[in-house]
Amino acid sequence: MINKEISAKQKKSQIKLYITLFLTTSIFIIVGCEIMARLFVKENKLPSPPPHSKIDPYSPNPYLMGMRPFMHSHIPKAHYLQSRSYYAVDYSINSSGFRGPEIQPKSKDIKRAIVIGDSIVEGHGCEFRDTFAYKLGEKAKPFNWEVLNLGVQGASPSYFAANIDRYMAAEPDAAFIMIFENDLYDDRVQEKTYFDKPILDNPSQLYQKTNKSWNLFNQSRFFTLINRVSHQIRKSEIEQIIIENKNIIVENQEQINLEKIAKWLVAPSMFDNQWKMSQKYLDYIADTFTERKIPIFIVYLSLGGIIPGQDKSYLTHANNFNHKVEDWSKSKNIPFLSLIPLMNESFNKLQVTDMMIEDDGHPTPKAHQMFANRIFNWLEELGSTNK
Repeated sequence: MINKEISAKQKKSQIKLYITLFLTTSIFIIVGCEIMARLFVKENKLPSPPPHSKIDPYSPNPYLMGMRPFMHSHIPKAHYLQSRSYYAVDYSINSSGFRGPEIQPKSKDIKRAIVIGDSIVEGHGCEFRDTFAYKLGEKAKPFNWEVLNLGVQGASPSYFAANIDRYMAAEPDAAFIMIFENDLYDDRVQEKTYFDKPILDNPSQLYQKTNKSWNLFNQSRFFTLINRVSHQIRKSEIEQIIIENKNIIVENQEQINLEKIAKWLVAPSMFDNQWKMSQKYLDYIADTFTERKIPIFIVYLSLGGIIPGQDKSYLTHANNFNHKVEDWSKSKNIPFLSLIPLMNESFNKLQVTDMMIEDDGHPTPKAHQMFANRIFNWLEELGSTNK
């Protein structure tokens, strides 16, 4: 019995010794890897914004950064003046990388809607208070709703899908997505350049609910390296769509000829293919919001595509896109609003420069106010219909 007890104790001591040696060796390996990583691995983190300056919106924007998985974003806390000969507007970027004031913690008494879109939503050429999202928020206040403007220049369905986590971090109770006439073109551009961009090592820095506390994994360069390797091996669902789409032919002679008129136009013979490519992103977005039980609303807008007197290719593109988005929305049971009738009526009554900034493809403050009025009236109509 005594010998058996001694033998059992010796085995326990050996096991403890092996465990201790294993843990000690592991710690030395990890520490060694961390030291090597700190010598050779450079962090891809959020840059500091450049000093305040005046920029031309049609020149490269130094206040934007390109990175995966978000494609691109404003640098948080950036501040600049967007200026051309006929306007100068202030751009103040919050800590989440969106134009506008800081996004405050959500109130229990107020519901929150987010508006997703490109430079139209962001308010190109307009002061922030003149954007339709801001105006919509003013109209919604008496009904205990607030509206956040999460528009970003250059965004399109692929961008919306890649940034879904940023949108969800805002804790929305509803989401409005504006589809614009050049979104198919922008999707193809994003797909071509996506994998050329660096990976942001700590994506949560751009979330509204960023964890500000110290995090060991966020501090470790070795973990950063492991995460990058993992990201290169395992592609996200959105990245898989991007890879699939990059292999699809999107040009023929008709498309090449049409791009001489405007690079964002899609030829009728190529429209179904391009729409199916972008629809994959919209399906992902709709399914994600539906899973979270967050209602979404789709708004389609065309400006340059429906100006009277233009080449008929513009109107063909605008109407094709409008019908595709409408049919898709109906198939998903998503409320859909086309602003084409509003714009047609406005162009017939007003000067083009009343609705579009001079020598520019973006709406004026007057047009933004009209968008807000029409969308709000549409929501009231939906509300009365559902009662």
